[in-house]
Amino acid sequence: MSFTNKQILLASRPEGEPTLANFKLRETAVPEISDGQVLVRHHYLSLDPYMRGRMNEGKSYAEPQPLTPYAGEANSYSYIPLGAGFVVSPWNFPFAILAGTAAAPIAAGNTVVLKPASETPMMGWLF
Repeated sequence: MSFTNKQILLASRPEGEPTLANFKLRETAVPEISDGQVLVRHHYLSLDPYMRGRMNEGKSYAEPQPLTPYAGEANSYSYIPLGAGFVVSPWNFPFAILAGTAAAPIAAGNTVVLKPASETPMMGWLF
């Protein structure tokens, strides 16, 4: 089965509010996965306020987003089963950190032991 990877790239630096003209869509074929690999499909995209600052070239705490990809750039993730893992979530982000750090090992077929911090609110323990 073949899939298409759709990437939204920053084409130009916005002046004021970003518009569609500041972005471009690039579609590439997703290579076939091998034994021991997992193909992950994202259903949602999070656009955070900090990303707006990275669209500018000015001085900031974060590096500006490059306008063009690097020559020969290829990004990939390989999830491999390694056995058991242990996740201890911090008390202040119990669900987000717990889910974020446990999802990839579980998808790869690993056993994961979840242990919220002792100060964690009830939401972390219910996960």
